[in-house]
Amino acid sequence: MKRYCLTLLVAIVTLATNAQQWEIDFSDHEFANAVGHGVLATDGSVIAVGYIGSDNTPFNPMLLRVYPNGSYKEHDCYDIPSFNLVSPLKLNNGNYMALGATLKYDGHDYYGYELGAIVFNDSLEIVSTRTYDTDSLVAKLINAKAIVDTDGTVVVCGEYEPGSTHARPFFYRLNEDGDILDCLFEEPSNGHWTFNCYQILKDPRSDGYIVIGTNHDGQCAMAFYDRQFAKKGSVLPSHNGYMALYTEFNSEKWLSQDNMLTFGFAIDGRGHGWDLLLADINLDGTVNRYVNALNTPDTSYNIAGGRCMAVVNDTTMYGLFYLYPAFKGFGINPGVCLFNKNMEILGVHRFLDAKYNDVAPGSVIATPDGGCVLLCYKTPQYMDTDSFIIKMSREDFNPIPCSISEVPKEQLRATAYPNPTRGELNIDISNLSQNTENRVSITDMQGITRMSRIIQGSGNLLTIDVTVLETGVYFYSVYNREKEIIKEKFIKN
Repeated sequence: MKRYCLTLLVAIVTLATNAQQWEIDFSDHEFANAVGHGVLATDGSVIAVGYIGSDNTPFNPMLLRVYPNGSYKEHDCYDIPSFNLVSPLKLNNGNYMALGATLKYDGHDYYGYELGAIVFNDSLEIVSTRTYDTDSLVAKLINAKAIVDTDGTVVVCGEYEPGSTHARPFFYRLNEDGDILDCLFEEPSNGHWTFNCYQILKDPRSDGYIVIGTNHDGQCAMAFYDRQFAKKGSVLPSHNGYMALYTEFNSEKWLSQDNMLTFGFAIDGRGHGWDLLLADINLDGTVNRYVNALNTPDTSYNIAGGRCMAVVNDTTMYGLFYLYPAFKGFGINPGVCLFNKNMEILGVHRFLDAKYNDVAPGSVIATPDGGCVLLCYKTPQYMDTDSFIIKMSREDFNPIPCSISEVPKEQLRATAYPNPTRGELNIDISNLSQNTENRVSITDMQGITRMSRIIQGSGNLLTIDVTVLETGVYFYSVYNREKEIIKEKFIKN
């Protein structure tokens, strides 16, 4: 399919909700579409990429600039190769590059993926396009990620399937026009080392790279390569109690030269399903600390995903995740959480409206105002794939202002007070262990978490400021990693 699309400047689509600043809904687009990747431009807009297509034609690229006010411009894409665009990044010369993947066709059937790239300028005009010949390889190229190296070249990492063996990494080094400077497809080894790639990072200790992914058992792994893509080693971060401490994870925040803040999900070895985790992981594989980010006794949701993380600063970091609402019996919904470098969850938002059923979170882009832009789309198995671009502010996440203090025992009460309350809610936490990690959350009558935070500090009285909540009935819960300790109802006047 080759399609001529006029360049459009589309008006803002605003939802009547306090949880979002604006939303762009592409369900009325001429063709099915999926926009799942983006990068922040210099002017604060978001460059978003994906693909468009229909039920009986190959897909074509989709290239957008989304402005801070919610309007957007869609580039005419009739003359671009039929790529699904992913992993856009800003080059040192001011242009942008996005990787492309397209199904290869032998005249009868589609097989495998062919890799390519497009380069475009700040006006979204195409500067160059490249397609990389992989016909000599029995390969399936997927999950391509890219970074700009210190010398301005682009390093691409992804995975391919050489014949019937498990996935292996591949690497490209490209110049700013997309020309290949170096290429390596890692050969299978006798040691059954296989690798699925989720992210590539510059190694802060050397002139090399760190590739984050999973091995053949689904365990998280970090592999280390030098500048020539020679493998220098690998580690499998793990922790007692978890079968695989991160079956999928990524990092965009270094805590020091040797350890990173990671965000992802794990399979709980205790048989409790999937857990969304934050962890401080050393590059030698040591897990210094981890937090079950959305540990809750509410079994209405299974949580997974978590490859997407965006950083504004130490106190504003966002992570996307998948929700599997058990009460719906099928499908997924997107969710996003706000946290800081101390691994405190400052806020959570779940998208549970019917229109978000079967919608996958693609990526999250942190914005200069401290908020974020979410790129989501219908899951690929549905032919009526549509995209959603959602802008949220930091204030939308309602982090709990709270403190812990010590008061005389005779002044403590068994339940929260005052109840009803207009402002502060005091909770007796004298029975909580100070040596375990505890969390407080507030949910509304629909079971949606309105506030959530790790309890830090010492004392026996927890004070929460609930001023931002609307008038109504809520539940507060205090729990540790294993179980719920306290759950009571309160009224906000």
